[in-house]
Amino acid sequence: MSEAIHFALKHIEDVSWAELNVLTQTRKGMQPEGMDELTRAIEAVDDNGKPRNELFHPIMVNSLDLKHAMQYLEDLNLCHGTNHTLDQLVKGTDSRYKAVIAGHRRRGATGRLIDKYGADPAESTVPCSVYENLSFKDALRKQIDENTHQSLSVIEVARAIQSTYRYGIATGDYVSIADCVRDLPFSEDKVRGALKFCELPEVLQEWVEDERLPYGAAVALHPMMDGLRRYHVELPEAEREGIVLEYMLAYGIKIINHRWSKEVVRAQVNELLESRRTDQQLYLFQQDEYRVALRYRQQATRELFNGGLNRLRQFRETGAYKDLPQEQREALVDELQRLVVVLGGTASLSGAEAPLSLEFAN
Repeated sequence: MSEAIHFALKHIEDVSWAELNVLTQTRKGMQPEGMDELTRAIEAVDDNGKPRNELFHPIMVNSLDLKHAMQYLEDLNLCHGTNHTLDQLVKGTDSRYKAVIAGHRRRGATGRLIDKYGADPAESTVPCSVYENLSFKDALRKQIDENTHQSLSVIEVARAIQSTYRYGIATGDYVSIADCVRDLPFSEDKVRGALKFCELPEVLQEWVEDERLPYGAAVALHPMMDGLRRYHVELPEAEREGIVLEYMLAYGIKIINHRWSKEVVRAQVNELLESRRTDQQLYLFQQDEYRVALRYRQQATRELFNGGLNRLRQFRETGAYKDLPQEQREALVDELQRLVVVLGGTASLSGAEAPLSLEFAN
Protein backbone atom coordinates (compact mmCIF):
# COMPACT_ATOMS: atom_id res chain seq x y z
CA MET A 1 0.00 0.00 0.00
CA SER A 2 1.49 3.36 -1.04
CA GLU A 3 1.96 6.17 1.44
CA ALA A 4 -0.01 9.41 1.31
CA ILE A 5 1.65 12.73 0.50
CA HIS A 6 0.52 15.82 2.39
CA PHE A 7 0.95 19.26 0.82
CA ALA A 8 0.93 22.27 3.12
CA LEU A 9 2.73 25.42 4.16
CA LYS A 10 4.62 25.01 7.39
CA HIS A 11 5.49 27.51 10.12
CA ILE A 12 2.57 29.85 9.47
CA GLU A 13 2.69 32.65 12.04
CA ASP A 14 0.99 35.99 12.59
CA VAL A 15 3.80 38.54 12.39
CA SER A 16 3.68 42.21 13.28
CA TRP A 17 3.45 44.25 10.09
CA ALA A 18 6.01 46.73 11.41
CA GLU A 19 8.60 43.97 11.86
CA LEU A 20 8.61 43.00 8.16
CA ASN A 21 11.78 44.32 6.56
CA VAL A 22 11.67 44.98 2.80
CA LEU A 23 15.07 44.79 1.11
CA THR A 24 16.16 45.11 -2.50
CA GLN A 25 14.76 42.30 -4.62
CA THR A 26 14.25 41.32 -8.26
CA ARG A 27 10.93 43.15 -8.71
CA LYS A 28 11.79 46.67 -9.88
CA GLY A 29 8.49 48.36 -9.25
CA MET A 30 4.84 47.92 -8.43
CA GLN A 31 2.25 49.11 -10.90
CA PRO A 32 -0.28 51.39 -9.13
CA GLU A 33 -3.22 49.73 -10.88
CA GLY A 34 -2.14 46.28 -9.72
CA MET A 35 -1.62 47.51 -6.17
CA ASP A 36 -5.08 49.07 -6.18
CA GLU A 37 -6.65 45.79 -7.31
CA LEU A 38 -4.75 43.75 -4.72
CA THR A 39 -5.71 46.14 -1.93
CA ARG A 40 -9.38 45.98 -2.91
CA ALA A 41 -9.23 42.17 -3.04
CA ILE A 42 -7.79 41.95 0.48
CA GLU A 43 -10.30 44.48 1.82
CA ALA A 44 -13.37 42.88 0.15
CA VAL A 45 -16.42 43.05 2.43
CA ASP A 46 -18.31 40.14 3.95
CA ASP A 47 -22.08 39.53 3.85
CA ASN A 48 -22.58 42.12 6.58
CA GLY A 49 -20.70 44.81 4.68
CA LYS A 50 -17.63 44.68 6.94
CA PRO A 51 -14.08 44.47 5.52
CA ARG A 52 -12.74 40.90 5.60
CA ASN A 53 -9.06 41.91 5.30
CA GLU A 54 -8.18 38.39 4.22
CA LEU A 55 -4.73 37.50 2.88
CA PHE A 56 -5.09 34.25 0.95
CA HIS A 57 -1.35 33.81 0.31
CA PRO A 58 0.91 34.29 3.34
CA ILE A 59 3.97 36.48 2.99
CA MET A 60 7.21 34.48 2.87
CA VAL A 61 9.64 35.65 5.55
CA ASN A 62 13.19 34.77 6.59
CA SER A 63 13.62 35.10 10.38
CA LEU A 64 17.31 35.76 11.09
CA ASP A 65 19.38 35.93 14.24
CA LEU A 66 22.15 38.53 14.42
CA LYS A 67 24.89 36.36 12.89
CA HIS A 68 22.78 35.14 9.99
CA ALA A 69 21.30 38.62 9.40
CA MET A 70 24.77 40.10 8.94
CA GLN A 71 25.76 37.38 6.45
CA TYR A 72 22.42 37.69 4.65
CA LEU A 73 22.90 41.44 4.14
CA GLU A 74 26.47 40.94 2.96
CA ASP A 75 25.35 38.43 0.31
CA LEU A 76 22.33 40.50 -0.71
CA ASN A 77 24.51 43.58 -1.22
CA LEU A 78 26.95 41.50 -3.26
CA CYS A 79 24.13 40.29 -5.50
CA HIS A 80 22.31 43.58 -6.05
CA GLY A 81 25.14 46.08 -5.64
CA THR A 82 23.35 47.69 -2.69
CA ASN A 83 24.49 49.00 0.71
CA HIS A 84 21.90 47.74 3.19
CA THR A 85 23.10 47.80 6.80
CA LEU A 86 21.87 46.15 9.96
CA ASP A 87 21.00 49.56 11.42
CA GLN A 88 18.35 49.98 8.70
CA LEU A 89 16.46 46.86 9.79
CA VAL A 90 13.69 46.66 12.35
CA LYS A 91 14.42 44.10 15.08
CA GLY A 92 11.43 42.08 16.26
CA THR A 93 10.30 41.67 19.83
CA ASP A 94 11.96 38.25 19.69
CA SER A 95 15.30 39.94 18.83
CA ARG A 96 15.24 38.49 15.31
CA TYR A 97 15.24 40.28 11.97
CA LYS A 98 12.43 39.30 9.59
CA ALA A 99 13.27 39.88 5.92
CA VAL A 100 10.54 39.52 3.31
CA ILE A 101 11.54 36.90 0.73
CA ALA A 102 8.36 36.99 -1.35
CA GLY A 103 5.14 38.94 -0.94
CA HIS A 104 6.37 42.51 -1.26
CA ARG A 105 3.13 43.57 -3.00
CA ARG A 106 1.07 41.90 -0.27
CA ARG A 107 3.00 43.77 2.40
CA GLY A 108 2.47 47.03 0.50
CA ALA A 109 -1.26 46.41 0.09
CA THR A 110 -1.78 45.50 3.75
CA GLY A 111 0.18 48.61 4.69
CA ARG A 112 -2.23 50.72 2.66
CA LEU A 113 -5.16 49.29 4.62
CA ILE A 114 -3.44 49.79 7.96
CA ASP A 115 -2.91 53.43 7.03
CA LYS A 116 -6.46 53.77 5.69
CA TYR A 117 -8.04 52.64 8.97
CA GLY A 118 -5.53 54.48 11.15
CA ALA A 119 -4.38 51.23 12.76
CA ASP A 120 -1.13 50.73 14.69
CA PRO A 121 1.41 48.96 12.40
CA ALA A 122 3.18 47.44 15.40
CA GLU A 123 -0.04 45.87 16.67
CA SER A 124 -1.37 44.86 13.25
CA THR A 125 -0.43 41.37 12.09
CA VAL A 126 -0.25 39.51 8.79
CA PRO A 127 0.03 35.74 8.20
CA CYS A 128 3.55 34.73 7.20
CA SER A 129 5.23 31.53 6.14
CA VAL A 130 8.32 31.82 8.32
CA TYR A 131 11.69 30.21 7.63
CA GLU A 132 14.60 30.47 10.01
CA ASN A 133 18.13 31.51 9.09
CA LEU A 134 17.93 30.79 5.38
CA SER A 135 21.06 31.68 3.45
CA PHE A 136 20.63 34.35 0.78
CA LYS A 137 21.06 31.71 -1.92
CA ASP A 138 18.29 29.56 -0.43
CA ALA A 139 16.06 32.63 -0.06
CA LEU A 140 16.58 33.45 -3.74
CA ARG A 141 15.52 29.93 -4.66
CA LYS A 142 12.42 30.22 -2.46
CA GLN A 143 11.58 33.48 -4.20
CA ILE A 144 11.83 31.86 -7.62
CA ASP A 145 9.75 28.86 -6.48
CA GLU A 146 7.01 31.17 -5.24
CA ASN A 147 7.13 33.24 -8.42
CA THR A 148 6.56 30.03 -10.38
CA HIS A 149 3.60 29.03 -8.20
CA GLN A 150 2.08 32.52 -8.43
CA SER A 151 2.43 32.56 -12.26
CA LEU A 152 4.12 35.95 -12.24
CA SER A 153 5.05 37.72 -15.43
CA VAL A 154 7.86 36.39 -17.57
CA ILE A 155 9.75 39.63 -16.83
CA GLU A 156 9.70 39.14 -13.06
CA VAL A 157 10.84 35.54 -13.46
CA ALA A 158 13.62 36.71 -15.81
CA ARG A 159 14.90 39.17 -13.23
CA ALA A 160 14.79 36.53 -10.50
CA ILE A 161 16.86 34.24 -12.73
CA GLN A 162 19.34 37.05 -13.36
CA SER A 163 19.73 37.70 -9.62
CA THR A 164 20.36 34.02 -8.95
CA TYR A 165 22.95 33.76 -11.73
CA ARG A 166 24.70 37.00 -10.77
CA TYR A 167 24.93 35.93 -7.14
CA GLY A 168 26.25 32.48 -8.07
CA ILE A 169 28.98 34.02 -10.23
CA ALA A 170 29.91 36.53 -7.52
CA THR A 171 30.29 33.82 -4.86
CA GLY A 172 32.05 31.38 -7.15
CA ASP A 173 29.25 28.80 -6.92
CA TYR A 174 28.70 29.14 -10.68
CA VAL A 175 31.28 29.24 -13.43
CA SER A 176 28.80 29.00 -16.29
CA ILE A 177 25.13 29.35 -17.16
CA ALA A 178 24.89 25.55 -17.10
CA ASP A 179 25.53 25.62 -13.33
CA CYS A 180 22.61 28.01 -12.90
CA VAL A 181 20.35 25.81 -15.04
CA ARG A 182 21.06 22.82 -12.81
CA ASP A 183 20.00 24.89 -9.78
CA LEU A 184 16.68 26.19 -11.19
CA PRO A 185 13.41 24.55 -12.31
CA PHE A 186 13.69 26.05 -15.82
CA SER A 187 14.99 24.91 -19.18
CA GLU A 188 18.35 26.12 -20.44
CA ASP A 189 16.64 28.12 -23.21
CA LYS A 190 14.48 29.94 -20.65
CA VAL A 191 17.45 30.77 -18.42
CA ARG A 192 19.57 32.01 -21.34
CA GLY A 193 16.65 34.03 -22.69
CA ALA A 194 16.08 35.61 -19.28
CA LEU A 195 19.72 36.65 -18.97
CA LYS A 196 19.64 38.17 -22.46
CA PHE A 197 16.45 40.08 -21.68
CA CYS A 198 17.97 41.60 -18.54
CA GLU A 199 20.92 42.90 -20.58
CA LEU A 200 18.69 44.84 -22.99
CA PRO A 201 18.49 48.65 -22.68
CA GLU A 202 16.14 49.76 -19.91
CA VAL A 203 13.79 51.47 -22.35
CA LEU A 204 13.20 48.22 -24.27
CA GLN A 205 12.56 46.37 -21.00
CA GLU A 206 10.01 49.05 -20.12
CA TRP A 207 8.28 48.60 -23.49
CA VAL A 208 7.98 44.89 -22.76
CA GLU A 209 6.58 45.65 -19.29
CA ASP A 210 4.07 48.03 -20.87
CA GLU A 211 3.09 45.23 -23.29
CA ARG A 212 4.08 47.25 -26.34
CA LEU A 213 6.91 44.92 -27.24
CA PRO A 214 6.65 41.09 -27.10
CA TYR A 215 9.15 39.44 -24.75
CA GLY A 216 10.39 36.87 -27.29
CA ALA A 217 10.90 39.46 -30.03
CA ALA A 218 12.82 41.70 -27.61
CA VAL A 219 15.14 38.84 -26.62
CA ALA A 220 15.76 38.15 -30.31
CA LEU A 221 17.30 41.65 -30.57
CA HIS A 222 20.09 40.74 -28.14
CA PRO A 223 22.63 39.53 -30.77
CA MET A 224 22.48 43.00 -32.34
CA MET A 225 24.13 44.49 -29.24
CA ASP A 226 27.07 42.11 -29.29
CA GLY A 227 27.49 42.37 -33.06
CA LEU A 228 27.49 46.16 -33.21
CA ARG A 229 29.88 46.38 -30.28
CA ARG A 230 32.31 44.06 -32.07
CA TYR A 231 32.12 46.01 -35.32
CA HIS A 232 32.74 49.33 -33.56
CA VAL A 233 35.22 48.24 -30.90
CA GLU A 234 37.64 50.99 -31.97
CA LEU A 235 35.19 53.75 -30.97
CA PRO A 236 35.03 55.33 -27.48
CA GLU A 237 32.62 53.43 -25.26
CA ALA A 238 30.06 56.25 -24.98
CA GLU A 239 29.89 56.67 -28.76
CA ARG A 240 29.73 52.92 -29.35
CA GLU A 241 26.91 52.48 -26.82
CA GLY A 242 25.05 55.42 -28.38
CA ILE A 243 25.13 53.67 -31.74
CA VAL A 244 23.94 50.40 -30.18
CA LEU A 245 21.06 52.12 -28.37
CA GLU A 246 19.84 53.95 -31.47
CA TYR A 247 19.72 50.75 -33.52
CA MET A 248 18.02 48.85 -30.68
CA LEU A 249 15.36 51.56 -30.37
CA ALA A 250 14.86 51.64 -34.15
CA TYR A 251 14.30 47.89 -34.35
CA GLY A 252 12.11 47.91 -31.25
CA ILE A 253 9.86 50.45 -32.97
CA LYS A 254 9.87 48.33 -36.14
CA ILE A 255 8.69 45.35 -34.10
CA ILE A 256 5.86 47.39 -32.57
CA ASN A 257 4.83 48.88 -35.90
CA HIS A 258 5.01 45.74 -38.05
CA ARG A 259 4.30 43.15 -35.32
CA TRP A 260 7.39 41.17 -36.20
CA SER A 261 7.64 37.70 -34.71
CA LYS A 262 10.87 36.65 -33.02
CA GLU A 263 11.77 34.64 -36.14
CA VAL A 264 11.44 37.75 -38.31
CA VAL A 265 13.48 39.74 -35.79
CA ARG A 266 16.28 37.17 -35.94
CA ALA A 267 16.33 37.40 -39.74
CA GLN A 268 16.36 41.22 -39.64
CA VAL A 269 19.17 41.29 -37.08
CA ASN A 270 21.24 38.84 -39.12
CA GLU A 271 20.69 40.96 -42.22
CA LEU A 272 21.81 44.13 -40.43
CA LEU A 273 24.93 42.53 -38.96
CA GLU A 274 25.85 41.00 -42.30
CA SER A 275 25.52 44.37 -44.01
CA ARG A 276 27.74 45.99 -41.38
CA ARG A 277 30.35 43.26 -41.80
CA THR A 278 30.37 43.77 -45.57
CA ASP A 279 30.60 47.54 -45.21
CA GLN A 280 33.61 47.18 -42.97
CA GLN A 281 35.37 44.72 -45.26
CA LEU A 282 34.87 46.86 -48.39
CA TYR A 283 35.50 50.19 -46.62
CA LEU A 284 32.40 51.64 -48.22
CA PHE A 285 30.63 52.81 -45.09
CA GLN A 286 31.80 56.44 -44.98
CA GLN A 287 28.98 58.11 -43.04
CA ASP A 288 29.00 58.67 -39.33
CA GLU A 289 27.42 55.54 -37.84
CA TYR A 290 25.65 57.33 -35.02
CA ARG A 291 23.84 59.70 -37.38
CA VAL A 292 22.85 56.77 -39.57
CA ALA A 293 21.43 54.95 -36.55
CA LEU A 294 19.59 58.07 -35.39
CA ARG A 295 18.03 58.62 -38.83
CA TYR A 296 17.01 54.96 -38.93
CA ARG A 297 15.20 55.34 -35.61
CA GLN A 298 13.51 58.52 -36.82
CA GLN A 299 12.29 56.72 -39.92
CA ALA A 300 10.88 53.89 -37.81
CA THR A 301 9.22 56.38 -35.46
CA ARG A 302 7.61 58.20 -38.38
CA GLU A 303 6.19 54.89 -39.63
CA LEU A 304 4.69 54.17 -36.21
CA PHE A 305 3.40 57.72 -35.87
CA ASN A 306 1.86 57.75 -39.35
CA GLY A 307 0.13 54.44 -38.65
CA GLY A 308 -1.49 55.90 -35.54
CA LEU A 309 -2.35 59.14 -37.34
CA ASN A 310 -3.98 57.27 -40.24
CA ARG A 311 -6.11 55.28 -37.83
CA LEU A 312 -7.18 58.51 -36.12
CA ARG A 313 -8.07 60.05 -39.50
CA GLN A 314 -10.08 56.98 -40.46
CA PHE A 315 -11.93 57.24 -37.17
CA ARG A 316 -12.70 60.89 -37.82
CA GLU A 317 -14.14 60.05 -41.24
CA THR A 318 -16.74 57.76 -39.67
CA GLY A 319 -18.44 60.72 -38.02
CA ALA A 320 -18.32 58.96 -34.67
CA TYR A 321 -15.34 61.09 -33.67
CA LYS A 322 -17.36 64.32 -33.62
CA ASP A 323 -20.08 62.63 -31.59
CA LEU A 324 -17.64 61.95 -28.75
CA PRO A 325 -17.47 64.34 -25.78
CA GLN A 326 -14.76 66.96 -26.10
CA GLU A 327 -12.65 65.41 -23.35
CA GLN A 328 -12.59 62.03 -25.15
CA ARG A 329 -11.51 63.66 -28.41
CA GLU A 330 -8.73 65.45 -26.59
CA ALA A 331 -7.71 62.19 -24.85
CA LEU A 332 -7.27 60.43 -28.21
CA VAL A 333 -4.99 63.17 -29.48
CA ASP A 334 -3.08 63.38 -26.18
CA GLU A 335 -2.35 59.65 -26.28
CA LEU A 336 -0.90 59.92 -29.78
CA GLN A 337 1.22 62.88 -28.72
CA ARG A 338 2.45 60.99 -25.65
CA LEU A 339 3.46 58.00 -27.76
CA VAL A 340 5.53 60.16 -30.08
CA VAL A 341 7.36 61.81 -27.19
CA VAL A 342 8.10 58.42 -25.60
CA LEU A 343 9.62 57.26 -28.88
CA GLY A 344 11.94 60.24 -29.12
CA GLY A 345 10.09 62.88 -31.14
CA THR A 346 7.91 65.90 -30.44
CA ALA A 347 4.30 66.26 -31.52
CA SER A 348 2.22 69.42 -31.65
CA LEU A 349 -1.41 70.27 -32.39
CA SER A 350 -2.03 73.76 -33.75
CA GLY A 351 -5.84 73.69 -33.71
CA ALA A 352 -8.83 71.67 -32.56
CA GLU A 353 -9.19 69.89 -35.90
CA ALA A 354 -5.67 70.48 -37.28
CA PRO A 355 -3.41 67.51 -38.13
CA LEU A 356 -0.64 66.52 -35.77
CA SER A 357 2.91 67.46 -36.75
CA LEU A 358 6.00 65.46 -35.85
CA GLU A 359 9.50 66.85 -35.39
CA PHE A 360 12.89 65.30 -34.71
CA ALA A 361 16.24 66.53 -33.55
CA ASN A 362 18.94 66.61 -36.23
